[in-house]
Amino acid sequence: MRKKCVLVMMLMILLAATQVAAQTSGPIHSGWYRVDSSAYGNYYPAMWMLLVKNNSISGMSYWGGEGFHKMEGNLQGKTLTVTRSWNENGKVLQQVYTGTIKGNTIEGTFKAALEAGGQGTWKLYLK
Repeated sequence: MRKKCVLVMMLMILLAATQVAAQTSGPIHSGWYRVDSSAYGNYYPAMWMLLVKNNSISGMSYWGGEGFHKMEGNLQGKTLTVTRSWNENGKVLQQVYTGTIKGNTIEGTFKAALEAGGQGTWKLYLK
């Protein structure tokens, strides 16, 4: 638990520094975002902390009992693509989220290997 607190504090400091230095344009900026995902009738709420510099995205996501997961991706026009990576039982698992900006949200689908949760839909709230 202490490691997670230190990690969150370090990321918050990094986020603050990045917000000053980052050159962002468009509707998505460095910050925390609420994300709702669903797959096979199950609902998965999360918080994503994204660092945006030009069109590059990095950061982490928090999934409650699953902990923190690395996020990397990019923004091309109105399309956001982010890969979520984490370790489980000695294996690196990934899910790729692709979505389109629609007003105050980004909505799309995610896909992964079966052991990483298959596929589903997601929505990120910009405000």
